[in-house]
Amino acid sequence: MDEQRLEDYLTRLLENQQNSKKKIKDRIDAISKFHRDISVEDIDDIFITDYVDDKTSSEPEIIYDNLWLFSKHYWLEAKQFMTKHDCNIICADVKILYINLKKKEYDFREAKVYSSDNPEYYSRMAVYVHFDIDLDVTLKASSRNCESLRDIFRKYFMKNLIK
Repeated sequence: MDEQRLEDYLTRLLENQQNSKKKIKDRIDAISKFHRDISVEDIDDIFITDYVDDKTSSEPEIIYDNLWLFSKHYWLEAKQFMTKHDCNIICADVKILYINLKKKEYDFREAKVYSSDNPEYYSRMAVYVHFDIDLDVTLKASSRNCESLRDIFRKYFMKNLIK
């Protein structure tokens, strides 16, 4: 993935949190370096799972949870990537037995952005994927990140759903 595409993605994802951008970018760079150390393939796409945590404090917080790196033959999921180094590496040809897709305030075209003025009226999406290798993963997105998850869902998961 070229630097400009990564920069564009992070700018859209961190629209209202530019002070977090450097810290997140540094972690992505470290995990991308690990990916390069174990694989000769270039990273084609990146996705960061996120969700709005409105239960722990008076001010809702966006939580950036897992980092996904997609290359031609492998997918790498770095779980809780901001604080841990715990990775799943999945063959891109793995068969998918089941997908559960949940969405709220999202029409698969345009996402509604989170606002503290109207905290219930923003897009949310979750994709639960059950692979045929005894592995389940869940990718979550909020606000504009739903559009990125939609694209990842279409490009990588739908084509591997067993017919």
